[in-house]
Amino acid sequence: SEVRYLVAGDSAVCVEFGNEITGDQQENPRFKIAVEKSDIPGIVETVPTYRSLLVHYHPEVIGFKALTEKFDKLMGSLSSIPIPPPTVIEIPVLYGGEMGPDIENVAEHNHKTVEGIKIHTSEEILIYMIGFIAGFPYLGGMSKEIRNPASEEPEVKIEGGAV
Repeated sequence: SEVRYLVAGDSAVCVEFGNEITGDQQENPRFKIAVEKSDIPGIVETVPTYRSLLVHYHPEVIGFKALTEKFDKLMGSLSSIPIPPPTVIEIPVLYGGEMGPDIENVAEHNHKTVEGIKIHTSEEILIYMIGFIAGFPYLGGMSKEIRNPASEEPEVKIEGGAV
């Protein structure tokens, strides 16, 4: 995929790696590691997203053009940078009753039994990011067999610990 450098105000650059989210994107974490190990003068911090990296810098130390030229040089070495293994977190799940009031609807919508809907505990699910709603995970890789239809009447209260 083509890398783009986008101006983000007077002291940041957004390094964009494509415009789709896939399960195999590795340029961004590798680039973040490369930037942090590079000792490029003037870099303040990096802020990763799934498909881009925002780099804050001091423009009085290094300009946009000089910075992106250094980034271009780093791009050639990305394949040699190892990515640390992901952290796996096991989340206990309770089904039905107060802890899962919509389990019957999800099972019915997907033509499964309530027992069969537990398919999502049989594989790991990737968390793309923790999102705009505090603590809300945006998930990827979840089985299409258990999609949940949007409710016409949203839940007013969901008990803590519900999945």
